[in-house]
Amino acid sequence: MMEEAWERNVASGFVPVRTISDSLKELEGFITSIHSAAEGNAGLPQRSPDEYSGGDNNYTTQVAPLRQADYQYFDEMSEYQHVSPNAINTYTGRVSMALKQKGRKPLAKKTSAIIPPWIDVPEHSRFFVIKSSSLENVKKSFYNGIWSSTYFGNKRLSEAYFNLPKGSKIFLFFSVNASGRFCGVAEMISGLESGLDTSIWGNNEKYDTAFKVRWIVVRDVQNRLLKQFLIPSNDMKPVTNSRDTQEIPPAICKSILKLFKYDQTNVQSFLDHGYT
Repeated sequence: MMEEAWERNVASGFVPVRTISDSLKELEGFITSIHSAAEGNAGLPQRSPDEYSGGDNNYTTQVAPLRQADYQYFDEMSEYQHVSPNAINTYTGRVSMALKQKGRKPLAKKTSAIIPPWIDVPEHSRFFVIKSSSLENVKKSFYNGIWSSTYFGNKRLSEAYFNLPKGSKIFLFFSVNASGRFCGVAEMISGLESGLDTSIWGNNEKYDTAFKVRWIVVRDVQNRLLKQFLIPSNDMKPVTNSRDTQEIPPAICKSILKLFKYDQTNVQSFLDHGYT
């Protein structure tokens, strides 16, 4: 009776035509696919330790499939979870690649550069280039809060200081000769004084007077970024070709101050360990 009912259902279209042989073949295919997936990782090629290494250790140049050894594993005798070293290396590589693809830059190296959040530049302020023969002299200026130029340079700066309108400032842009960069900005906060300790420079006869300074910015800005600024009073030469105590137009100096504040390429300063 059951066979007759089955045949009637098949004939009427209520039951699909399907045999026991068809079901067995489908089950065999399913079991085969499970075994293939489980054994897939064993057939992957072995990676060399340098396969992920790129020019920058923070990034990877290739992301390969995980091997079985890269998976997390658990110690049956412990409640703590352990992660294999290969898993850590692969995870780090994948995260680094993701950051690179998003355009994120690697963290910059630590620096002791001083870059204030803002710089007060009152109206009628004046700006001068300071050319130093020695980086050590600039460092001593920073640590002692004084500076002294040549006789005529000191005279020019002193006159500018005493003729300033009330509330205005004098800004000094420091550069060491032949260094290829400017290294900081200081404010002149006094006129020439004879009682300051100029022995820090080892030549009291040459630097018998000095004036006080307050350092505002301590960081490098490369000359290549400054060559675009031409000085009318110096035969339209770039600001990088300025002489000691050369006065710079306010509009140009405000643009240079923006470079000191906002340029993020290779931020370093003479306060950094190992600075050259």
